[in-house]
Amino acid sequence: MENMSVSNKIKFVDFCAGIGAGRLGLENLGMECRGFSEIDKFSEYTYRRFFGNEEKNFGNLMKINSKDLPDFDLLIAGFPCQTFSVVGKRRGMEDKRGQIIYGLIKIMKEKNLI
Repeated sequence: MENMSVSNKIKFVDFCAGIGAGRLGLENLGMECRGFSEIDKFSEYTYRRFFGNEEKNFGNLMKINSKDLPDFDLLIAGFPCQTFSVVGKRRGMEDKRGQIIYGLIKIMKEKNLI
């Protein structure tokens, strides 16, 4: 992917971005981030320290209007694992955080990615 022109780069949006570990991996492969979604203010602060202030934080992915998102080829999401983890209460899909997968599916459908 190193030889791809800017217009041919794979573009992605970083949902449940945390501090951007997933983004870092994709950018190291030559992909281009088009924005991110993160609700934790401390994570966003660190994310912006790493990647700058230029991109829009689309906020809570469960409230995003897909029409407000830029075009992208794929999405990544580090959605909260606490609801599924043996360290947590393991409420799974009964926990509000476990429902985030449905928000991601909705965005993918509306952006014609699936």
